[in-house]
Amino acid sequence: MFESLRNWLFHDDQGDFEQFKQMINQPKLRLPSNFAQQILDLELELENEQVNQKMVNQLLELYKLGTEYYGQYDDKRYKIFTEKASQLLMKSKIQKAFEPSQKLESKDAISTAREFNQNNSLMRSMINRDLQKQEENIQLRRQNRREFLTQKKL
Repeated sequence: MFESLRNWLFHDDQGDFEQFKQMINQPKLRLPSNFAQQILDLELELENEQVNQKMVNQLLELYKLGTEYYGQYDDKRYKIFTEKASQLLMKSKIQKAFEPSQKLESKDAISTAREFNQNNSLMRSMINRDLQKQEENIQLRRQNRREFLTQKKL
């Protein structure tokens, strides 16, 4: 994909341009029909019930899907999902779901706290990197779309 895009950008070869147009017209991401309801249900469960990692991961996956879906259309709503994911991870109730279990009683409190902080910062950095990559992909798609539309106008 990037090879033909590079060729199209740096050469006037009509074949590469046609190939690029076909890539642009490929099927886009789609949201499940019950996307909003799934998010609402999970958000309500996290507010009212005992939080577990599975629920948090499911909700983060839906936020990621929303970010990618709206990002491909240059819709500003993708920022809503990135902010929701960030806010979710900042909640103390959510952070407790990722704390080490009480089975680690043999460890002293200091080592347990250090381990939790390391895991928590690692998880945040992984999510931030993922969100940054999504943002970069969205920006690249926007740029490609602008160039394509500019070329189309010419």
